[in-house]
Amino acid sequence: MPLDPSPQGGSSTAGPILELSDIRKKFGALEVLKGVSLAVSPGESLAIIGASGSGKSTLLRCVNLFEQPTSGQIRFDGRDIEYGDDLWFWKRERILRDLRREVGMVFQSYNLWPHMTVLENIIEAPLQAGLGRRAEIVGKAEELLQKIGMYEKRNEYPSRLSGGQQQRVAIIRALAMEPKILLLDEVTSALDPELVGEVLELIAQLAAEGVTMLVVTHEIAFARDVSDRTIFVHKGVIEEEGPSAEVLGNPGSEHAQRFLRRVLHPNLKKAAGVSDV
Repeated sequence: MPLDPSPQGGSSTAGPILELSDIRKKFGALEVLKGVSLAVSPGESLAIIGASGSGKSTLLRCVNLFEQPTSGQIRFDGRDIEYGDDLWFWKRERILRDLRREVGMVFQSYNLWPHMTVLENIIEAPLQAGLGRRAEIVGKAEELLQKIGMYEKRNEYPSRLSGGQQQRVAIIRALAMEPKILLLDEVTSALDPELVGEVLELIAQLAAEGVTMLVVTHEIAFARDVSDRTIFVHKGVIEEEGPSAEVLGNPGSEHAQRFLRRVLHPNLKKAAGVSDV
């Protein structure tokens, strides 16, 4: 069984599964996103890079309305997603519930429930969403844990796990909802360096299986090797976009060049395929 219960994303449309058109987001007078447009195909792995404060995490959070855009259009799986404070409360709640069932998200912090075991953390949301009988949901969760070598940890509490193990459980928990898109927001940034590799290995496996993913990351070599496409966000706009090998190997934007120089240690540039810009 693949790690993703629905490897091709289960899209009902032949076109992009996600389209963002002129997305803008203001926090008071500060405009964080300044008209971002983006299309993502089913099965595509997209890396989002940029300096801290560039708007990349805000962009990710706008996809499933953890942040409500100030303006712009979100089209997901062939349908326009309504949002806005003027929506009737129950309609807004239904839209959010349905969208977040299909768009999974994993954050920098693991956000596991400390009073629940690993297995309980994974099965809680599918049970609440009515995705099957308990025995069936438990069986799928145990298969996923077995795939990542954590079956023996199923009855442990999060406090007994390493940071890398907790983050892998958080990813599996998101996958248990059978999402059509998986959003990963700097999921290795809170980990000790020696634990980063096990989480990146899991994400690489998901990409190889065709999971549709948007990944905000500073792991540049990983983005080049694993993602199909990379976008570079600078001050709220997409300044560079294209195949990962091109964007990360020979960026045309001066800001992208400077960013890559800062994040890559000099002796890693060659290994990451980034030219000496």
